[in-house]
Amino acid sequence: DVRTTLAHYYTNMDFHSQAKEAVEPILDLALALNYRKRLPAIYTAIGNYYLWVEEDSRKGLPLIDQAMKIAELDADYISLLAALLQSGVFLSFISEFNEAHKRLQQCLDFSLMAKNKTGMVFSKAMISMCYTIEGKVNPAYEFAQEALKLAEETGDAFIKGAAYAYYCAACYQKGLFDEAKTHLLEWASLYEKAVSISSIGWTFMYLGFTYDDLREYNYNVILCNKMMQVLENGNYMPSMIIYTQSCLMRAKALRHDQDIDLRELVACYENYKVTLLKGDTARNIGDVLLNMDSDHHLADAGMWFQKAIEEDSKNGMMWELAMDHAFYANWFKKKGDIQGAKEQLTKSIDIFRECGADGWVTRTEQELVSLT
Repeated sequence: DVRTTLAHYYTNMDFHSQAKEAVEPILDLALALNYRKRLPAIYTAIGNYYLWVEEDSRKGLPLIDQAMKIAELDADYISLLAALLQSGVFLSFISEFNEAHKRLQQCLDFSLMAKNKTGMVFSKAMISMCYTIEGKVNPAYEFAQEALKLAEETGDAFIKGAAYAYYCAACYQKGLFDEAKTHLLEWASLYEKAVSISSIGWTFMYLGFTYDDLREYNYNVILCNKMMQVLENGNYMPSMIIYTQSCLMRAKALRHDQDIDLRELVACYENYKVTLLKGDTARNIGDVLLNMDSDHHLADAGMWFQKAIEEDSKNGMMWELAMDHAFYANWFKKKGDIQGAKEQLTKSIDIFRECGADGWVTRTEQELVSLT
């Protein structure tokens, strides 16, 4: 019981290697004794390790599903909620959106039935995150608002910090730039030390976008280095580390650093195991090449923007696809092909409008007008 309790605390903070180490030595004993009371927690901790550390759904999801099966039969709703939530989030990271929504909605339904406010907050926040990844901005924003309202009622910094993370992302995607900036900076000052690695990673991602918008590239370089340290110390999501490296390279390119070596990053790109950030990373690599002082990389930059468009289109990540086309427009502008740039911006506007990203529609339309 002590080991599963310890694993539970580690899991809450996304220290999945430590959670696995806590419970793995007692798995065989629990099976031999048919100690069903703790089997769901053991399976979930080990399954989470394979999902979030090794990014291997073929190993992780069967263990999570086994935990869910036992927990539901034994009416162990705490373990069931944990398994549904973790697996639902990971499924959204590999673009299995229908199954992700199914599990996250089940998590919300059980939380409502049990009147578990913490479960309601995290379920709504993760449903918002799933919609954010898909680029369905309006439901993402609505669920994030609901999660934040409930979280504020708890007065708990861990719960509030998580809810703010996903609310900030929804604001940014919707194009509520001032609101996103205000809450992101507030989060950094109040909640950064109170939340899990995943909440830190999600918020740092959008804080980095905001720094780029403000052309405060020095702050983004500091942020990316900090984020990589958090991820590496927690042994959390190799793909997110690769993505953060690409953000760091882009921030350095935008401030005209000369010590940029993309070879390792390009090699790592081919080993991506989750779809969540693959298009983003390709777009970042393209933008690094586009912003290098020499024009010798122009053709390669175009290839990477095309890769980003292909990945995000294939994986159903529509807001990211709109961003891909907007970035690709810069490539056409650098070539001197204004008509090509206009075509890419028009595609971007159409997709942003379909997503419900009103602020981005306005911003991109202004950019299009500036080309005429």
